[in-house]
Amino acid sequence: MDENNELKRIENPFEYKQFLSKVIGTAPVARELHRKKIKQNDVVFFSLQIVSGPIAEGKDPIVIKRGSISKAKEVGQYYAALDIPAEDSFLFTDFSYDREKNIHYMSEDIEKKFEEIAEKLNRKKKETAEEEKKLRQLMVLHKKNQKDLEIELEQLKQLKLDEIEKEKKSLMVLRSQYTREKKKLEKELEDYKTEKTHDIESEIKELEKLKEQLNFYQFLSKEPGEQEAKQQQIGKSFSDRIELLTYMQKFLLSNKEKPLFYDLNTLLQFYIGICTEQLVVLAGSPGTGKTSLVEGFAKATNAELRIIPIQPNWVDKSDLLGFYNPIEKTYVSTPFLDAILEAKENKGKLYFICLDEMNLAHIEYYFAEFLSKLQTDRKIQLYSSNIKSEMEEELQARYTHFQKEVKEIEFDEYFAKASDPSLENYFTIKRLFRLLESYPDTLEIPNNIRFIGTINKDETTKDLSPKVVDRSFFIKLNSFDSEKMDAAQSKLQKDKSEYNTFISLSPYDIKPVSGKWEDREKIRIQRTKNNLSNYGIELTNRFERTVSQILGLELVSPIQLFDIMNACLILPKVNVDSYEVDVVKLLEELSKNTSDDSDISKHILEKMKISDETTTTLTYWR
Repeated sequence: MDENNELKRIENPFEYKQFLSKVIGTAPVARELHRKKIKQNDVVFFSLQIVSGPIAEGKDPIVIKRGSISKAKEVGQYYAALDIPAEDSFLFTDFSYDREKNIHYMSEDIEKKFEEIAEKLNRKKKETAEEEKKLRQLMVLHKKNQKDLEIELEQLKQLKLDEIEKEKKSLMVLRSQYTREKKKLEKELEDYKTEKTHDIESEIKELEKLKEQLNFYQFLSKEPGEQEAKQQQIGKSFSDRIELLTYMQKFLLSNKEKPLFYDLNTLLQFYIGICTEQLVVLAGSPGTGKTSLVEGFAKATNAELRIIPIQPNWVDKSDLLGFYNPIEKTYVSTPFLDAILEAKENKGKLYFICLDEMNLAHIEYYFAEFLSKLQTDRKIQLYSSNIKSEMEEELQARYTHFQKEVKEIEFDEYFAKASDPSLENYFTIKRLFRLLESYPDTLEIPNNIRFIGTINKDETTKDLSPKVVDRSFFIKLNSFDSEKMDAAQSKLQKDKSEYNTFISLSPYDIKPVSGKWEDREKIRIQRTKNNLSNYGIELTNRFERTVSQILGLELVSPIQLFDIMNACLILPKVNVDSYEVDVVKLLEELSKNTSDDSDISKHILEKMKISDETTTTLTYWR
């Protein structure tokens, strides 16, 4: 190897005289060459060392280092194995280079490293080949699956097209059948209408004839045309309910015969109450204007008013609705029932039925069933349907016998010659006719009636049961304030003539309608229900329905809503003893639904507070 790190070729380095004068080979070195099978013309790597001592005979001979000889390997075959281009071989500068032959050589140590690299590379190639094989297999499988899917999709598409075509044909057949059936049914319907029209006309003629006979024989309660519906007159209309109530306040104050003054909060509560399904109950001391409020409201809206005085001895619903007398075969009616029957004949007219001083008797005895029906199907059983069937059978038999008796004689002559049994038969027929005509076995309460009650609280009155309280909308009236009335009248003095027209208010205008709850209102009301239940005060689903109907009016603000809800629906349920619950905490809980603007409920709460140490009850009924 020369100074340029290039090999200088010699035929036999161990026999070359010039070299031998400097390089000494030893027997172990010769054996090593033989053991490693190094032949002439082989390229070798070896290490030299300078030896000193007697063997050098005064010189510094160079000795081949034992164990350092290794046969050189050409690098080119490894380049090929590692896929290294020949032009990049110059990058490997650690190798010896034979410029004459353009060959790079490497030692055995480097060869081992190359073999390791080649082995790893071959392993990688093998793995890569395996992966390529798998990938090719997957691609083949994918193509096969894709082809299968395309075939399946085409088959499915054709199947669906066949089904659609089949359905199309079926629809065409059905359409044809439908057309034929339609024409057939239209013809049958036309024939049926013609037949029924003829039958109805015949029935009408028969009924007219029968009606003439019944009128002639004086069996009907009234002559034709005598019973006419009350006409709803047209009054002043308002789109804004607050304007309506403001006008009503001035209308009542302008009444020459009996001027009345109620603040707008009281009128607002009353209006809201009649727009719900609840019984409106006016509570207050005598002289606070409970009955007058109903009278004034009815007059202001041109509604029909019937005041029913409650008697202390009323014990069941017959005192309110009357009863059937089986001996006389008559129905003993009451003013309350007659008012309902009149309203039923005049459904476009608004009716107020006021139970005056309704807690003089136990309300649940005479009114509980009616109150329950009022908020469900609104149907009241006056007497048994079996009794009705028996009366109809008897009436049919008696009338048939009567027709035979008067068939060939004049009616006046019949009366002149009739025997006592015949006359008794005639009057029984007349009585049965009028009973069935006027008093049905089942009475449906019409929607044009609003029921109102007034109550006092003293030693002569009865307590209200929880059932009645739960179904009622309470309005507490304060003592009459003459100063406020005088002030209001003085302001109105010049304009009284502008407030003498009644307000147009129909049953439809006050029909209960459920409103939409806001999330905030839902959460607050649910929290109120949960908290009050801890004190034994339960707010039922009926309470929520009533609140929903107040929302449906879209008349009050959120503050007014909770003020009226508290005053009219929650506080009337409060009647607890301080020995059973902590009334201080209960008052705090009740106050949470009030604010500085809660005029109604704050005033009631103040009156409910325990006034002295001897009082142990917290109650609305103070």
